[in-house]
Amino acid sequence: MPTPSQGQGPCMYNASGVSCYWFLGLRIRLMFYLGIDVAKSKRCCLLDVASGKRTTKVVANSCAGLTDLLGWLDKRHAEPTRVHVALEGTGVYHELAASGLHDAGLAVSVVNPAQVRAFATGMGVRTKNDIVDSHVLERFVIHAQPMRWSPPAPEARILQALTARREALAQDLQRERNRHEKARNYCANRAGPAFDSRGNRVSGAPFS
Repeated sequence: MPTPSQGQGPCMYNASGVSCYWFLGLRIRLMFYLGIDVAKSKRCCLLDVASGKRTTKVVANSCAGLTDLLGWLDKRHAEPTRVHVALEGTGVYHELAASGLHDAGLAVSVVNPAQVRAFATGMGVRTKNDIVDSHVLERFVIHAQPMRWSPPAPEARILQALTARREALAQDLQRERNRHEKARNYCANRAGPAFDSRGNRVSGAPFS
């Protein structure tokens, strides 16, 4: 596709479509909009390449997947400062993507899932799958222009990680206590008077 020079046409083009346009002699750079549906193991991404076309990519929900995603955007001439991405705040799965993309220079919006579902209903979308969800998020970020998200300070991130780890360990400990209690009750019921309520052998009791 030809590239019109300043004053010869309204648009400039690149391999991914319209990149900018001229207005009163000024070069106006267009934004790219990215919707990401985040799951435990993967991210489904849909990019509006500023020409009305859309392209998709699925990457792992990991640091390696984040590198793949940034490389994919670079191949489509989507400079980080011209990309606005939306993803839902769902549990902890979105945190790596949100922090990594923000650190890479993208405008990140972590949006409320209920607002996105209401927006999808307004669009008449009833199907729900990864591609559809990422498309709805891409439309949402274009029309709603949600507030940009900023990650907590590094110290707060460390505290959050330590708190989450402590909660996980506490849950593991409680599960082990429950298993131990269940085993002791089983022994007490199975052996009868040879064991006390704690599952300990009663002194002088015969073996079962």
